[in-house]
Amino acid sequence: MGGRVGMSYTAKYPGDVAALVVEDMDIRRRSVQSNFIPNFDDEKAIAFERRHATLDDVRRSFADIGYPPDMVEKWIDEGRVYAISEDNGKGKSTSVWSDVNPAFRALCYRAIFDSDCGSDAWTAISDYLLHKGNGIPMHLMVAGIGTVCDDTSIQDMQKSMGNLLSVKTYPKGTHSIHNSVRDEFMADLLQVIEGTSVQKKELHLEL
Repeated sequence: MGGRVGMSYTAKYPGDVAALVVEDMDIRRRSVQSNFIPNFDDEKAIAFERRHATLDDVRRSFADIGYPPDMVEKWIDEGRVYAISEDNGKGKSTSVWSDVNPAFRALCYRAIFDSDCGSDAWTAISDYLLHKGNGIPMHLMVAGIGTVCDDTSIQDMQKSMGNLLSVKTYPKGTHSIHNSVRDEFMADLLQVIEGTSVQKKELHLEL
């Protein structure tokens, strides 16, 4: 959700933003029903407890919500679900903690995806850039494999932003581009940061 958060912040506080990088996210509205996880139980997701007694308990909780087993096993392999040890005053106890919180997915669809916040924020940013004349480098990075971006939505983003928006597709990148093609992504991000730093220095000299 970093892309939508970044858009919303930039729309509200454009003077605070030196550059905006959106990683594999467009501006179209997505209904709650469009959740790609079949049979996703919204209420169970909201009630999910992130601490469990055992790994099997975590697996069962995710399964009850509707998550496929392979997705859960991937999180375990990645270390996003892991054992923790704590001192409860009577000695150490071990439990399992999940960095993955299904409530986040449920609330994202309710409050952000199933709304016009993406298009509204993008319009506000476009209006600011076109009418205020203040330059904010805009970069949309699109995954080449399994992207969540819709072609029509990307075209809408380009149409409203014109040449102020740079769009790059990473053919071997999945949704988390920064993980799947990390070296290429980081090289591009570093270039954005360095370019932004140069702009700040030039502004400082003009002042």
